[in-house]
Amino acid sequence: MSSRHYGLDWLRIGAFSLLLLQHTAMLFVPGTWLIKVPHPVEALVWPMLVVQPWRMPLLFVVSGYATLRLIERSPDLGAFMVTRSVRLLLPLLFGVALITPPQLWVAMVELQGYRHDLAYFWVHDWFRFTRIGKFDLPSLGHLWFLTYLWTYTAAMTAVLVLGGAGLGKRLAAFVSFLQGGSRLLWLPLVILLPLRLSLLFTVPEESGLLHDWVSDVNFVPPFLLGFLLAGHPGLWRTIRSVAAPAAIAAAIAACALLFIEYRFPQGHTHLVQAADRACQFVLAWSMILLLLAAADLYGNRDHPLRGRLNDAVFPLYIAHQTVLVLAAWWLIRQSPGYWALGGGVLLVTCAGSWLFYEIARRSGMLRPFLGLAPRIARPAGRKAGGYPGAALEPKANIAARYRAWIARDPSRT
Repeated sequence: MSSRHYGLDWLRIGAFSLLLLQHTAMLFVPGTWLIKVPHPVEALVWPMLVVQPWRMPLLFVVSGYATLRLIERSPDLGAFMVTRSVRLLLPLLFGVALITPPQLWVAMVELQGYRHDLAYFWVHDWFRFTRIGKFDLPSLGHLWFLTYLWTYTAAMTAVLVLGGAGLGKRLAAFVSFLQGGSRLLWLPLVILLPLRLSLLFTVPEESGLLHDWVSDVNFVPPFLLGFLLAGHPGLWRTIRSVAAPAAIAAAIAACALLFIEYRFPQGHTHLVQAADRACQFVLAWSMILLLLAAADLYGNRDHPLRGRLNDAVFPLYIAHQTVLVLAAWWLIRQSPGYWALGGGVLLVTCAGSWLFYEIARRSGMLRPFLGLAPRIARPAGRKAGGYPGAALEPKANIAARYRAWIARDPSRT
């Protein structure tokens, strides 16, 4: 097990910060969402087009990296899967039961003229397991990410179990092949881009775990990249070496994407649609490599705020969209200017979500439901990182025992 890579923590924090901005911007751009301002702001579409393709895949890279780190710390794969299921599924169940209903109620009131109050909706309609208008109830809402992540984690665990002892050697050989030249940049695109384009004309582009093959093509490769990166630190050198061509590829793909969306806003022909999706796919993969290189070069250092912010990301993710939708629903009715509306929604969302995190930190046995690991009680007299009486033991004795421990197995260094 290698040391913690702080750059990935900063990427995780940054990806969630982008999520806050993206969901705030969703109030103002054209199209449908849970709630919208009366008059959309067309200019916001363009930066969102450039960010959208790589924002969620970046989170799956970080999740894949964390998956192997957690496996390393577990007694076996069965224990890992139990722990990981608790970590992901308890917040999912809690969120579906208590967090997402208000945002769906607002959407039904705004988009479908739903006439009942929130309490009635919660008690009578939320758990009907039926479709009301355009909404399937109950809904995962923004918590869909947890179902995808759990599924990919379970599939990866099954592969590790079925792959046996030889799987590690095969993965090492594959990673060694990827490290040659700039293969890490272009080989995944050569393999996956035709698959992505073939899905464009064969399956609908819609959400849903069991039939959303498009998202699987977009999310599974980044998840695998993060997993391999955790087990093969030499990949960091390769990622840094392809940073410059990745930046060029990302810039070209972004410019081409913006041109296509501007010149062909309706995307009527198959050729235009294929070019649009190809640009998005190239942009996503290139930006992932570029951001990983930046995280390794400039972000792999600790800061007093990193630990707290990284700890807060999961609870903030659980709470943020409901806080945002309720804040926007009330503020829009006050008819402020759009700058005041956007700033007010963002401020209330950050404050309300952070309050949720502070409650989660102090919630004792409820912590796993709110996105935090349970507290581990230490035996009396034990200090963090030590054992009973460690503070009283001479440092020379500790050093001697450490040297003996290393001598029994030099790989422990």
